[in-house]
Amino acid sequence: RGRGPWKPGTHILTFARAVDPNYFTARGEFDTSLATGIYWLDLDSGGAGELVKPETGYALVDPQWVPNGQIISFYELVYMEGQGPFAFYDFTTNQYVRWEEPIGSVDWSPDASQLLHDNMTYAPSYTERIFLVNRDRSGERQLSAELENGYAMAPLFSPLGDRIAYLEVTGMDMDTTTTLIIQDLPDGQPLKLLLLHQAYDLTWTPDGNFLLVSNGNYPDLQVLLISADEGSYQVLADGWQAAMQP
Repeated sequence: RGRGPWKPGTHILTFARAVDPNYFTARGEFDTSLATGIYWLDLDSGGAGELVKPETGYALVDPQWVPNGQIISFYELVYMEGQGPFAFYDFTTNQYVRWEEPIGSVDWSPDASQLLHDNMTYAPSYTERIFLVNRDRSGERQLSAELENGYAMAPLFSPLGDRIAYLEVTGMDMDTTTTLIIQDLPDGQPLKLLLLHQAYDLTWTPDGNFLLVSNGNYPDLQVLLISADEGSYQVLADGWQAAMQP
């Protein structure tokens, strides 16, 4: 899977640089001369350089590759807090594409033709839902159910792109319930797979049969391996931020 800052099939790491505090001159205003792009480092050859220039004047942060390695997405930095507008660079056309609005956390389909997003751009407003949209921004539709006093977040395509997983949170303050949801594509209904406490670091296993998640109330967290078909699970370890080897 290409999700994250490593270019698929390579040992090339992409990253953003810390932004000079003088980049922000006022709320919503910034010094374009201090904008930084996305950079790369090849751990095999030792080569390094700038991968995507900040050609729109915004500093670029949070690089994420699509699974086929042809596109890298990121956010344009506008405010000191919250998430900036979504954008991506398409290396097949050498084109910088801007959406000019924040869309929350994003996950790309295996063929990069579609993406999921949740509109979670800062603290939850309880209007966040899961959306599927084509790369050209056409055909957007809501996949998650409407919720009373709740929101949906952190959507992920399965490795084959035939299912998605995401988290559904209901309640307020410390009295919340988090549910792991599985949904078949293109037209499946949300299936409540497992009730969790507080969930972090949700990811699919490469075979698409299981999900890995950190669960619990901090600092008492456990790493769970969950069957994507049955919702049964096993505790792998005490802790969190576990990484799955491809």
